[in-house]
Amino acid sequence: MRRRPAASHPGSRGVLAPRANNQPNAPCPVRAHKNKNGPRKGPKIRRILMKIYCVISHTHWDREWYLPFEQFRLKLVDLIDRCLLTMKKYPEFIFHLDAQTVVLEDYLAVRPGKRQQLEQHIQEGRLVIGPWYLQNDLYLTSGEATVRNLLEGSRICREFGGEPCPVGYLPDQFGNISQLPQILSGFGIHSVVFGRGYTFFNPDKTRKPTKSEFIWKGPDGTEALAIHMKYWYNNAQRFSDNIDTAMRLLDRTAELFQDVALTPYLLLMNGVDHLEAQDGLLPILEQLNARLPEGDRVEQIRLDEYIRRVKEHVEESGTQLPVYQGELRNGSDWDILKGTLSSRAYLKAANVAAQDMLESTLEPLYSMLYYHGGRNAYSLDHFRFQWKRLMQNHPHDSICGCSRDEVHAHMEDNYARIQEASGDLLERGLNILAQHMPAPEDALYQVTVVNTTEITRSGPARVTMDLLDSDKVGNFTLTDQNGVPVGFTVLNAAPARRDVFSPINLPGVLDVQRYQLEVYVKDLPPFSARTYYLKPQNGPCPLPEEIGSIPGLLENEFLSVSVDQAGHVDLTDKRTGTRYPNLLELEDSADWGDSYVYYPGEEAPITTGGLSGHVGGWRQEAFRQSCEITWDLSLPAGFDFEAKRRSPETVSCPASLRLTLERGRPYLEIGYEIQNQAKDHRVRLLVHTGVETAESLADIPFDLVAHSKEDQCPFTMSPVLPNSTFAMLRGEKETAAVFTAGAHEYEHLEGGTLAFTLLRATGVISRGSDGRFTNGDTWLCPDNQCLRTMKGRFAAAFFAPGEDHRAFALAKTFRVPVLAWATACDSRKFSGGRPAVQDSDLAELFYLPDQNPDLRVPDSQPMVQVEGAGLCVTALKGAEDGEGLILRVVNLSDKAVEGKIACKGELTPCALSENPSGAPQRDQIVRTFGPKEIFTVRIS
Repeated sequence: MRRRPAASHPGSRGVLAPRANNQPNAPCPVRAHKNKNGPRKGPKIRRILMKIYCVISHTHWDREWYLPFEQFRLKLVDLIDRCLLTMKKYPEFIFHLDAQTVVLEDYLAVRPGKRQQLEQHIQEGRLVIGPWYLQNDLYLTSGEATVRNLLEGSRICREFGGEPCPVGYLPDQFGNISQLPQILSGFGIHSVVFGRGYTFFNPDKTRKPTKSEFIWKGPDGTEALAIHMKYWYNNAQRFSDNIDTAMRLLDRTAELFQDVALTPYLLLMNGVDHLEAQDGLLPILEQLNARLPEGDRVEQIRLDEYIRRVKEHVEESGTQLPVYQGELRNGSDWDILKGTLSSRAYLKAANVAAQDMLESTLEPLYSMLYYHGGRNAYSLDHFRFQWKRLMQNHPHDSICGCSRDEVHAHMEDNYARIQEASGDLLERGLNILAQHMPAPEDALYQVTVVNTTEITRSGPARVTMDLLDSDKVGNFTLTDQNGVPVGFTVLNAAPARRDVFSPINLPGVLDVQRYQLEVYVKDLPPFSARTYYLKPQNGPCPLPEEIGSIPGLLENEFLSVSVDQAGHVDLTDKRTGTRYPNLLELEDSADWGDSYVYYPGEEAPITTGGLSGHVGGWRQEAFRQSCEITWDLSLPAGFDFEAKRRSPETVSCPASLRLTLERGRPYLEIGYEIQNQAKDHRVRLLVHTGVETAESLADIPFDLVAHSKEDQCPFTMSPVLPNSTFAMLRGEKETAAVFTAGAHEYEHLEGGTLAFTLLRATGVISRGSDGRFTNGDTWLCPDNQCLRTMKGRFAAAFFAPGEDHRAFALAKTFRVPVLAWATACDSRKFSGGRPAVQDSDLAELFYLPDQNPDLRVPDSQPMVQVEGAGLCVTALKGAEDGEGLILRVVNLSDKAVEGKIACKGELTPCALSENPSGAPQRDQIVRTFGPKEIFTVRIS
């Protein structure tokens, strides 16, 4: 959140007010590529005379922000304790818990004995919860994460005997994704109440007038009633006990809404961040009603009741609301807080890795086990636990990187814990799958490869294989089920000791020969597995080659990359002959802003284009070629805030790019590493595609959006844009795309260049608009300078005309590798451990029975096939009720697509809530997928 000290007035947030929402001189770029001039206007509406003041008592609960989670939890316990007392005192009192349910878990962890009271008030409709699990950022988390957020929030609401409040309440998200109307509709929610993203400016920088009620239309055509909290979610933060003063608040509210509201129902938000319920509110409202003119009234109600009344009035009066289509990301730098796309970039990378592991690896892997007979292998509880742990890193103040250092340190620990559990689940799943694939009777060892994505895969896969010394295998080759040799290379081989752990034996250790292998996988179908078998041979195993001299060239069947001795990179697409000269460059510039907003300096950026780098590390392997370009960058040590310029002192910041081409993969992988020792600056990767076009395209959750450079407000300090996993430029002859793995901020520069932020180093949560830091020490965050080694990956890919619909799936294959697992064909070899009684006739090892006796995984047979240009799989998971599997696809095209989903079994269309929405079909669904349609099907 962007908070600045500000004078209290209607629409401000007092000492925690966001500057932009209430300051008329703040600049604002128009962000949506549709409706760039604001909403489509309806007919002129007569002035509303009667006024119904609808008071929504609430708190906006950031679990962590300027205090760590545990300190805020203590305040949450105080808040709910006192709220329960208020509810006991006033049996009609209503309170909203910020549309979240995680707060119930947080509270009950300390006060478990209060559950019955909470359940009672929730069932009475007085304590309003849901539909969310928590208030996540919508651009920095995946579309699936938002769906799981709603699934979990709805589940918890029902656990407490209530129903989720059917309003998409989004008080402080830093922009709202275009597909929210469709996502919410999938849960039976057809309204949105939001705070940011709906501010438009005229050419003279004055604000365009907007109404507080409008129709928000999603890219698929789904419509939602939208309520803009134009005067923020604290416009009635607390009513004065002095009734004259309280009346002036109502009068001021009526004045502000006079030409804004299209119905008599005026939304008064009674609360703000972390504020407790106003204990004496209802008697104050009673006194105000005695003073109001005839026909007017003020009352405390539920948010969904407010929505019901607005809808009813619109329908009965025939009022035509304005219509807006597109993302709600319109506003100034301080409205949308675009700098949070890149603050603490290491958190974003960790989040994408965790999401990909759950969404695109573990869930599809275990779904394959479930489908082929291993129902016992799929534990919904494990996955629900992992998702909740991950979502607890998704609140906007957390994943946006705009909180105290302690908060983000705890997030890193949480990501580490998620990774530990996910890694173990991955090994378990692969081992179960490998042991249930067909194998020749004489086979000793096997390598199993698994494709958990929706497209056929080719390319190298790395795996560690242990061979027992007692088996005396020697040299070997790998063959497929038909005995055909498979290409592989040995990257490393050495003796090792393998620890063995068993749940029913003591830990043991085995002497093994440990091989690091790279196996070439060719044409592995979607959602399928294949096993290769070890076969002893007399000849030596193939080894990789390290090149001593500098060849200057990387090459595979798709691309050719030349790198000169200074580090300049030229790429040629061998399929089209198109050349992309001087493809890559690093750029460093001043950033004297904060965790929310990038403030550029006046000095020209420093780039590597004019520097001579060192090129080395050339490797020529069977399936991979790579090299590394390094620079010892001398960068200003920081920023002189008095002189408003970068420091004359410099520090060394070694930086490198690792370029890799792999056989079978039509993209250049670009790994980067920066040893950051400088402060107050931004580092970007520039990809000079040379594709001249007025628009850039980027994926955001469940959508592919176009952004024109002309839509950018010329006075924004930072014309950056969001992307989830790729951005691209579509020209007349080719499309150039850049795949990302956690970098969510890009800019479309002149000359067909895409600039991706790798690092943004600042040391405070928030500054004034003049760059001065006037807050107390609470708002310092020195670790946000990111004085650490920053690493990450990109890939550059190129498409012929009409082929870039493959970008989403190809970007997924860049982030999600083909899985590989090596083990003994006899599962007992590595599962025994050590007997309890040693060196006697009683020594015995025990083995668990097969937990999945009906599991049979066929070799190279796809479980599911999805056909149709632009159709992309976002989920293959267990159903929430434990009955069957859920497959979700989205049509990212803005045109209808004829497509097919093929999977043996009963296929039932359902909503995002997983409730059925259509008649079941057998083995396949052939249908027209509407533009930008999200389609979900249950497999049973």
